[in-house]
Amino acid sequence: MNIETLYIVIVASLSIATILITIVAIQTILLIKEIRIVTKRANNLSQGLINISQTVEHSLQEMSSLAEGFRVVTGIVSRLTKSKKND
Repeated sequence: MNIETLYIVIVASLSIATILITIVAIQTILLIKEIRIVTKRANNLSQGLINISQTVEHSLQEMSSLAEGFRVVTGIVSRLTKSKKND
């Protein structure tokens, strides 16, 4: 094997390695873009779940206030009916 053939083999192998590294780099960039999209979707989903939980929490607080108000009204009504019975 002479030196020119060796140079041709080295240049060819370096060219193939460069092409393969370029392909791997492109695939890595595409993968990172896909991960970014998935992360955005997960973030939107988690934000939606947070909004739903806050809405449910607010509704439960309102229902608790309503129940407390109903309890107060029934207490007042029972006192009024007891005072009317005692008179």
